Amino acid sequence: MRCRGNFRRSQKRIIQAVDRMAESAHSLEAFEQADVEFHLALATAANNSVNLRIFQAVRTPVHKTLRVTNRGYLKGHGDLSEPILNHKKLVDFALSGDAKVAIEVLENMIKRSRARVLNNM
Repeated sequence: MRCRGNFRRSQKRIIQAVDRMAESAHSLEAFEQADVEFHLALATAANNSVNLRIFQAVRTPVHKTLRVTNRGYLKGHGDLSEPILNHKKLVDFALSGDAKVAIEVLENMIKRSRARVLNNM
């Protein structure tokens, strides 16, 4: 992920999505919708029309996958504070220009999400 250019121009939308995730942590459905909006904002910020079209095409399966991972996390931990914190960290490192750490945070998030999906199949 590039941490400049269109990403910086799109930062407000991305930050707002993370803020909505934090605000909606009490409602799993609202949290999931904000999570999907976060991913859409990232796809849009990448300024890659192919990736954006792919994301739009798979939006429903992405939403279902996020539902499984978020519900699995909630069941195991009781709240969504860590996923919210991880999304904030990802945005903070990306906006600061530290792409290496942002990618590490993202890879860890994906690894944990994958494990939750596989454990709930």
